[in-house]
Amino acid sequence: MEFKKILIFVVIALGASMMGFSFGKRIVLIADEDVQVSLLPNGDNAIGMISAGRKVEVLECEDLKHYIIPKVRLSNGREGYVLVGKFHLVRHSAWEFSSGALSFSCR
Repeated sequence: MEFKKILIFVVIALGASMMGFSFGKRIVLIADEDVQVSLLPNGDNAIGMISAGRKVEVLECEDLKHYIIPKVRLSNGREGYVLVGKFHLVRHSAWEFSSGALSFSCR
């Protein structure tokens, strides 16, 4: 009886984790022009630039109703926000086993 309970628990936990994992995406920001990266989501305290054509990992997005502000990780490991400039986001399935953060917050 105890074995059945453990087996049922494992099956339910595995199914729930797979469902949650399928909602996450690995998101990459590709700069269409040079864009500034700021320490704060309001654009203050510039910490770097992303050159046109470069790709960076998106960690999460701040949803401000009319637009989103991606939080990214630069190649030097610093994290910041891209508030202005031309860029686009590329979404990859969480099932593509590559390194990088899963994001659940970008539309």
